Amino acid sequence: KGKHIVWLEFRPVSNDYDMNDLDSTELSKIISRTINHELVHYNQLKKQAKSKNISEEEAWEELMNDPRQLSKSGQYKDYLSLHNEIDAFAYETAEELLDKYNTQEALQMLRSGSTDASRILKDYTSFLKDDPAALQKFFKKVYTNIERISALGVE
Repeated sequence: KGKHIVWLEFRPVSNDYDMNDLDSTELSKIISRTINHELVHYNQLKKQAKSKNISEEEAWEELMNDPRQLSKSGQYKDYLSLHNEIDAFAYETAEELLDKYNTQEALQMLRSGSTDASRILKDYTSFLKDDPAALQKFFKKVYTNIERISALGVE
């Protein structure tokens, strides 16, 4: 009660993984983006609790039983199309692009439809190709998040 936990679990790829192959800078960026992705969900939960005038714990229980917020099918496509995941992955994608490109380059990539710079962009384009509304919503949110993050001077 009153505490929120972000759990990150690290597992070696294999027992013979060579730690010299580890790019600690890239790893720290991935960890940061993952935490920020989960913070988007945390803020969604707080907003939902406030709008319904219920506790965050009650909002969590509702989320766990709402198929519009939590896919029960086990299908990756269904998971990606959830509105709360679109929001979180759009933010994560914006951060990932801004880790690699300046604002104008990142926005141009989105305008041109290039997905080479991001695994998440490739996933959304591939898995949601038959759901143009969800795909457009995702790209629109990535674009908006790039602008929002850039306006903060975080680039």
